[in-house]
Amino acid sequence: GRYRLTAARDGYAPASQTVEVAVGEQTTAELTLRRYEIAVTGDHGGALTRLLESKGRLVDSTTIAEIADRPGDYRLIVANGSNDDPGEATFERLIANADAAEVSVVFLDTWGISYGSLYHLWRHTGDPAAQGSGSSDGEVSLVARGEHPLTAGLAPGQRVEALAPHT
Repeated sequence: GRYRLTAARDGYAPASQTVEVAVGEQTTAELTLRRYEIAVTGDHGGALTRLLESKGRLVDSTTIAEIADRPGDYRLIVANGSNDDPGEATFERLIANADAAEVSVVFLDTWGISYGSLYHLWRHTGDPAAQGSGSSDGEVSLVARGEHPLTAGLAPGQRVEALAPHT
């Protein structure tokens, strides 16, 4: 008969193949699992996942709770946080485990500052010290808080505008 064979493992995109197995015969099928590059958590409507996939990246759309104990499965975690507040203990576990695995976590709030991952970062860790939002009234910037490839060449505390105000 005809069967659909699927292989799955945490941190890897599932692979499937249809195989034909004749009665009384042995059939061998080979599947290759591809490791995810990026985990996107709290992705409202899959917008960030689609964007990253359109750039050729292999992306796992998931939750913080699902990956808190295994961030090393990914090269990068993009925490958007839309409807994805795992609670303080799980959030802090993700951060500690990502640090231990040397995996960067980028915190975003693309669908509202009142419930996204920047809000969770502020609420669960107190960093940043203050949090707020206004409509088109500020810049998007990067602040160097320590040594990291993303902030190479910047002095600690130095702010670099990434998107001009009112754009």
